Amino acid sequence: METDAGTTYDKDDRGSARMKDEELFAMLKACVSDDIDHTSAWRRQASNDFKFAQGPGQWDEADRKKLIDENRPVVTFNKTNKYVRAICGIETNNRMETAYLPRELDSMGEVKANELLSAASQWMEDSCFATRHQSRAFRDATVCGMGWTEAIISYDDDPQGLYDETRIHPCEMV
Repeated sequence: METDAGTTYDKDDRGSARMKDEELFAMLKACVSDDIDHTSAWRRQASNDFKFAQGPGQWDEADRKKLIDENRPVVTFNKTNKYVRAICGIETNNRMETAYLPRELDSMGEVKANELLSAASQWMEDSCFATRHQSRAFRDATVCGMGWTEAIISYDDDPQGLYDETRIHPCEMV
């Protein structure tokens, strides 16, 4: 089957249309490439934002060079980091816990099952320091506007699988 745009679809054994693998790969590759191009200016700005929040990146190179050439000290009073740390401290102090609630409170089995789910969720977060990674992602969002964590089941250390939640640097995301 062919569409007006020239994209070819195959019917699978259930009768539903599927795009050919080569065309699907080409389309996905084009989408990722467009996303990378679209966010390249944001990535440069985010990199500058992180340098600015840390302090030394607050000076333009020309200004820094001029001060050094004149044998003047390059002094930075970093007030930005003070406010970023204050905002992140508020997030840490007001952190919420995940709680699973039953649909109906009259079913005792559902209440116990949801209490078990809540306890398991807390145990999983504690085992991989998830709150630390979530706080780092919140700091990233405070500095550059985006913060990301990734929750996975890792089979590297345990064949049964271990829950892992890690922070991903915002510039890696598309």
